[in-house]
Amino acid sequence: MRAAWTFLIGAVLVLGVAGTAFAHVEVSPTEVPAGGSEEFTLEAAGEKEVPATEVRLEVPEGFRVTSVPETPGWQSGQEGNSIVWSGGRIDPDEVGEFVFEAEAPATAGETTWNGFVTYEDGSVVEWTGPPDSETPASVVEVVSGPSASDEPGGETAAHEDDHTAGAAAEGLPDSGGIQPAILLLLLLATVGGAASAILLAARARLHRG
Repeated sequence: MRAAWTFLIGAVLVLGVAGTAFAHVEVSPTEVPAGGSEEFTLEAAGEKEVPATEVRLEVPEGFRVTSVPETPGWQSGQEGNSIVWSGGRIDPDEVGEFVFEAEAPATAGETTWNGFVTYEDGSVVEWTGPPDSETPASVVEVVSGPSASDEPGGETAAHEDDHTAGAAAEGLPDSGGIQPAILLLLLLATVGGAASAILLAARARLHRG
């Protein structure tokens, strides 16, 4: 009985992973800096029993497409606010990859990329739903990247670090200008004096004897 349950759970997990892997249209990277130029990759999976023959991606407002390189076996172009790849073929359970370049808007925020996949039988799957739906749209987060000096307290903290380092340097012990050579001479003089005292004491004992 336990073996049967194990097999059933494993089968459900496999089917769930397969559905996630082959039923999506996704744009990556999913996080880009505001105002920056980025190379994006669109992955479109063939999740029907017939091949997909066209992929259309709606570019969100604020993004500016700068380049759409050729994809072998496909024709690409821009139609309004969309990029369209047509004339190719994505077989069932396979994933097609399409590359394009675009500039992100200067304002940070979450952007939604709607995808539309047309199949050989004329059917169209619209990937425009919320994240928890069966056909979610792809989401790309535009983030701002302030430098350390732009962050609250960043410049003050850096100044305090420099001040601390300077204070530490000023607090280093000073040798009073005594050079190593002078210290060596003082050491030799001390040793010499001790040796002379020993010799004098020895001579005094000899005379007494």
